[in-house]
Amino acid sequence: MSKFSQVYQRRRSRLEELAALPDIPQSVHNVDAENEEAASGISDCSLDSDWVPEADDGSSGGEIADSNENEVGGPGDTSIILIGEELRDQVSRLIREDKCEQKCLEGKAKELEQLLCSLSQMANGEKKQNIITTLAVLMQTDTVLRHRDHGLRQQFHYYLPIVGRVCRRAWCACYGVSTATGTRYRTRIKEGIFSIKAHGNRLNQHASAVDLRWLVSWFEEFARSAGDVVPVRVRKQKTEDEVVKLYYSDAEYTLLPPYFTWDQLYQEMHNYVEQIRLRVREPSPSTFRQYLSKLCPTIRIRSPRSNVCDVCSIYWARMRSGATAAESEEFGKHTAAARLMREEYKKDLASADEEHAVIIMDFSQNLTLPSISSTPSQWYFLSLRSVNMFGIYYANEAMQYNYVYDETVTGKGTDEVNSMLYHFINRIILPAGFRRLTIYADNCGGQNKNNYVVRMLLAHMSDLEVIKLKFFVKGHTKNAVDRGFGHVRKHLARLDIRTTGQLIDAVNDASSTSALVHIEAENHIIKEYRNVAKDAYKNLIGIQKYQLFEMREDTPGVVACKKGPDSDAVVQDLRRKYDGIVTDATRVQVLFTANLEPLPKLPPNCEKIQTIYNQVRRYVPEEFINDALYDPPNDEDERKAKAIQKARAEKRKEATKKKKRARAAASESATDAAAELTDEAQGKQPTQQEKKRTRTI
Repeated sequence: MSKFSQVYQRRRSRLEELAALPDIPQSVHNVDAENEEAASGISDCSLDSDWVPEADDGSSGGEIADSNENEVGGPGDTSIILIGEELRDQVSRLIREDKCEQKCLEGKAKELEQLLCSLSQMANGEKKQNIITTLAVLMQTDTVLRHRDHGLRQQFHYYLPIVGRVCRRAWCACYGVSTATGTRYRTRIKEGIFSIKAHGNRLNQHASAVDLRWLVSWFEEFARSAGDVVPVRVRKQKTEDEVVKLYYSDAEYTLLPPYFTWDQLYQEMHNYVEQIRLRVREPSPSTFRQYLSKLCPTIRIRSPRSNVCDVCSIYWARMRSGATAAESEEFGKHTAAARLMREEYKKDLASADEEHAVIIMDFSQNLTLPSISSTPSQWYFLSLRSVNMFGIYYANEAMQYNYVYDETVTGKGTDEVNSMLYHFINRIILPAGFRRLTIYADNCGGQNKNNYVVRMLLAHMSDLEVIKLKFFVKGHTKNAVDRGFGHVRKHLARLDIRTTGQLIDAVNDASSTSALVHIEAENHIIKEYRNVAKDAYKNLIGIQKYQLFEMREDTPGVVACKKGPDSDAVVQDLRRKYDGIVTDATRVQVLFTANLEPLPKLPPNCEKIQTIYNQVRRYVPEEFINDALYDPPNDEDERKAKAIQKARAEKRKEATKKKKRARAAASESATDAAAELTDEAQGKQPTQQEKKRTRTI
């Protein structure tokens, strides 16, 4: 037996335990074809080759410098953690860029994801050590030594953990190294060394170990789930002349709820790492805040002044001086419901498709007429004409519909909400062919969260399969409609608006992603739904304690109520019985089509008419003076305005007199009590007249 055969058999016998590796036929990768591929530039197969110099050969493998090994990080050095889309994109890129004729990576996407996910959780030093160790094992498996012109050619197959046998180029691509680097590693292994070189430069272990890319990726993902995107951010800056300048930024800022602090955000990050057991070095709280403030300038925490939740404001005031563990836990329980509802909201927005419509509705703050960018100081103490704006954000088209109407048309009650919602469903939702509808609103009981809205939606169950009505937690109601209102307020703040027509045009031009629905005094939209809804269905018991309501076509008149996304449903049947017969869909349809009457108009506000004519009109240019907004009050308006003012003055006087009498009585009682204490101290008995006076008091 030749010397070559003895070496080959000895190496094969020492590694029989690796015989369990997949037995791929040699025809898959032809060993003899490697020389032709090297000469022609064709992608190499799974066989690798290297020259083993003879004793008299002047070239030495030990003279090849391994420059990359001096760049190995310290023991705290970490790699990039691949999560979500990044992992799938890298797998797709590897399969797409595979130049091997045999397509050794094709059909192994799942195995590649598992491999790359594991490699991404290794530190750079750990990853390099894994590569060298794997090469050292592969070089001893099925190695073949072949004679060339001089020296020996070493050939072996490449295997990836989990994936299996691949070509050399694919093997290097999966590990993220070049083929030249692989050659240097093999040279080092032939010298009898398969450990990486120690790092010479010892950096700050705590600072150098922070994986900023992973940290920023986690923070952005957390902000998308818990925060709200606002259209504009205003920054104030004082100049040397003490002049305050406003700078508007069009970048989309994500604002986290005001109950979050940097300490709580750090705890959220720590809990996330512990939950999924990530092998990543966590930064210190100060480093966490410093880096994220610098690297994520468009993610901010809302100011406590914007917090409308009373409970959160109380907790925030307590925790400013340092929160105890009990206070932090109690505050966490309070915000848990709000966060669950926010996650439900984000999930529904993402689920909008051709069969599922998602809308959010809310009232904006009242707009005023007239509205001037440089408001006269006197106007702050006057009552101007109010203009109501009701917004419905249509998530499927990323479009907001703004219903705008004057205060002389109607108010802001539940009938108005039902009328505009009914109009939107019939004009937008039903013609588009949607079968499921999800509606979000705030917790206002007088407008949204009441029995009349639920009953009106029940009437639509003959047109839709499923309707879900969901309410944000009180005080935590920031949503997409507020973003559209922000566009309108930003646009109006720069304009001088003196007529209703100008205001309508300004609202319509505020954003390219909004549509205007102007409700005039004579309209067919605003109807009275209270009586019709009351005749059709019963009241839903305990409506204020529930947050989610679901109505289905297969269970007409039945509402499933839940206190939270994870709570159990409570079912209530709201159908009425007439002569023992349950209200059916036909009767409901008749009630909501034939019995709806226009909502009675509100009486004019005589005081506002008088105020606008007497005190506001003089600020208006002559070209707008003849507008109906500035018409003079008639005699009846003057009489009613004076009567209202007189009644208010008398009521104020009566309240003042009542306070004076209360203060006098309190002062007299205090004087008598002091005198009685003095007499007791001196041992003096009160006279009969004093006793009688005390009993009278």
